[in-house]
Amino acid sequence: DPELIRSTLDCLSPQNLRIHVVSKRYTDKTDQTEHWYGTPFSEEDISASRIESWKNPAEEKALFMPLKNNLIPSDLSIKSDKEVSQLSIIRNDNLMRLWHKQDQTFLRPKVNIYGEIIAPICYQSPRNVVLTRLWTNIMDDYLNEFSYDAKLAGLEYNLVNTTNGCQLVLKGFNDKIKLLAEKVLHRMSLASEVDSERFSILREKLAREYRNTKKEDQFRRAIYNTSLVLDHVRFHNNTYIDAISKITIEEYKSYVGWILKNAFFEFIVHGNYTREDTLALAEQIETILKPEALSPAQIPDNRITALPSGTTIYRETGPNPDNKNSAIQNYYQIGAENLKENCLLDLVTQILGDPAYQQLRNVEQLGYLVWAISDRRFGVQGYRVIVQSSSYDPSHLDSRVEAFLSSSREDLANLKQDSDEWKNFIEALITEKEEKDKTLGQETGRHWREISSRTYVFDRVQKEVDQLQKLTPEELLAFFDKYISPTSTQRRKMSVQVWGSAHPLPSPPPNTSFSLSAGLSHSSSDSGYDVSPSSSS
Repeated sequence: DPELIRSTLDCLSPQNLRIHVVSKRYTDKTDQTEHWYGTPFSEEDISASRIESWKNPAEEKALFMPLKNNLIPSDLSIKSDKEVSQLSIIRNDNLMRLWHKQDQTFLRPKVNIYGEIIAPICYQSPRNVVLTRLWTNIMDDYLNEFSYDAKLAGLEYNLVNTTNGCQLVLKGFNDKIKLLAEKVLHRMSLASEVDSERFSILREKLAREYRNTKKEDQFRRAIYNTSLVLDHVRFHNNTYIDAISKITIEEYKSYVGWILKNAFFEFIVHGNYTREDTLALAEQIETILKPEALSPAQIPDNRITALPSGTTIYRETGPNPDNKNSAIQNYYQIGAENLKENCLLDLVTQILGDPAYQQLRNVEQLGYLVWAISDRRFGVQGYRVIVQSSSYDPSHLDSRVEAFLSSSREDLANLKQDSDEWKNFIEALITEKEEKDKTLGQETGRHWREISSRTYVFDRVQKEVDQLQKLTPEELLAFFDKYISPTSTQRRKMSVQVWGSAHPLPSPPPNTSFSLSAGLSHSSSDSGYDVSPSSSS
């Protein structure tokens, strides 16, 4: 609307101007006091001569109109082809697996491109992890000005390192997504180009980020320690701190050329993008990055450590002496995912979620942070309870979580197949699962979770709904008794405990035998495994 634009611009005149200046320099130059907060201030009219000078300003070369933003879309048409509206693989070879789905639901001129670049070199050592992280940060720094224009034009990109290599996300208006991809890919191919000053600044910024992890909340520390123990390959943050202090710009330039030398690409392209557009994008990746394929044996297999039956305890003193809080994460490992046990775990989580918060947070007042939730990673699932407290030590928190689980068994045992309570639980979970995706991004994310976890159950919702309708209270109780109940002889529990400065860590158990990872040692006990730190980490 040209008239609306013009009338709005007409309001931006010196006569309509109000200037607010806030500075300590004016402390002794105020003559009024604000009513509510007592803030001293003064006000004065802008002189007519100054307003007149602003009406006819001299030319200022430092002020100029921005250049044309070539990323703003011009074609907003919808590409409709119902024959290709199903998610499918359109390329699958030793270099790339390419998934495509042309949107026929939201009908917006947008596309989401999510991809994993599997490059084993990125996680071969703590040093390589740090170098790869530096690479992604330097990429962001270099593209900062470009990404501002892209964001104004409704385009976004994100590149982060992972345990398999890195993950690349491109999304926004499909008309200009090719230009965005070209710019990002070209920068990835020129990753070694960085000046020494920016390198030093970004290296120090990353080193500070690694050091600051010791100041995180204790419950986050407990979650992190859980992944340290469970993930088949995981490096401790302390090893990154050690590595980054010795990395030079020469080493960085030598390393980054190898990141994409051998790689495997798995991408999903979902939205207002045709099959031909998607295949052209794949060609663009090959042409710009010039990668060589990995052999199948080089593609890493993400695995989770199988816990022994009984109880495993991991304990450490929190690394921040100023943090008085303590925290635990009790993790109850179920095992490899399957549809039936997935549904049973979801049902346990739904039934016990609110009562856990009510009992542990509100009634017993253990702490403000309480969660009882499911956990799924790399195809393995578990149940976890997280509590952070300033009043109680982790041993007490652990005992109260176990007491809650014991008392919950009676509630589960009282559920009957034909009761309204059981039907309500089932119907509520089905309703939650059947909730439609509200945005293109939600649907892309749902597909990508199946791809990135390598489960590929794209009709999961329908299969789980069918499974839920068959479940019985007896099956739910048997599941709870086997995997979660404190009386189970088959249960695999790990209690990850972070002891705050208000709660001194008890003495470690005798007969410490060997190191598990940075700061961890292990010894046997009648209840399973008692894991205790040999030093604070």
